[in-house]
Amino acid sequence: MIEVISALVAVGAFSFTVATYIANRYQNRINQADQLLFQINELAIKYPDIISGSEEGKAVYAAMVWNFMESIYFRKLQNEKYLQPAMKQFVKRDWKWFKVNEDSYDCDFVDFIKNGIAKELELT
Repeated sequence: MIEVISALVAVGAFSFTVATYIANRYQNRINQADQLLFQINELAIKYPDIISGSEEGKAVYAAMVWNFMESIYFRKLQNEKYLQPAMKQFVKRDWKWFKVNEDSYDCDFVDFIKNGIAKELELT
């Protein structure tokens, strides 16, 4: 009888450990996305010429933004409601750049952008 109870306690502890690990891992991905988004916005505030200045500066910033969005997609965070407004704004602002450079990105990500956000914003 004690063996059965011990086994149940061990299974319960293991299940709790796995569930906690999965929840912490997901939260870690969200924290990393927040940090990246903050850094991108901080650059735009600190160096406004990146967005409104030379074409080279705009291209560098656009590349950073689209790489961020691709990392969001691969981390499976693209449906997070708090990221949606930023992603829509990035797509709207840098759509022309993306169309020229879309071959640099994964096909699944390109399809997600074209059939999701861009379609919603009526850019396609």
